[in-house]
Amino acid sequence: MDFAIANYLPRVVEYWLRFDYHWRDKQDANNWKVKYGMRRNRQDFVISYYAHTEKNDRIILYYSEKTEILPWPPPLSVAA
Repeated sequence: MDFAIANYLPRVVEYWLRFDYHWRDKQDANNWKVKYGMRRNRQDFVISYYAHTEKNDRIILYYSEKTEILPWPPPLSVAA
């Protein structure tokens, strides 16, 4: 979870702070919009994060993490 917070939270914060809500300073929102605009893959997204601990016996720790940034809303799929 630390990895996700350190690496993906800034992206989420930039995404939401770029909107010009009625109670926000317009220049502040514009600054965040510019910062977010410098990111690659700026489409709307949802972050999917999964971690699994295979072994943790206080001597050995085996774990895996999978993080995906997925488009939102999801693309339409063709029914088979």
